[in-house]
Amino acid sequence: MENDSKDCPVETIESLTKEAEALKKKLEDERQKLNDVTLATVADRLDIINYMNIKPRRTLKGHQAKVLCSDWSPDKRHIVSSSQRAG
Repeated sequence: MENDSKDCPVETIESLTKEAEALKKKLEDERQKLNDVTLATVADRLDIINYMNIKPRRTLKGHQAKVLCSDWSPDKRHIVSSSQRAG
């Protein structure tokens, strides 16, 4: 019995490689379509925020100038922020 069932012909590997590359290109093109939209288009897809449900839970203190950036930790238990230098 030969090992033909275990060995893939070179043509098959090449055709599968070409197919994979074509699929990668098609996927990248679809991603670019989604990335290439205006802010108004994205805003139309979002639900309206009901401002009645928004209220401050805690006021964080520590910065003496404008806060420039803030972000949550992956576990959503901590927040980090940066600000302008005071003075």
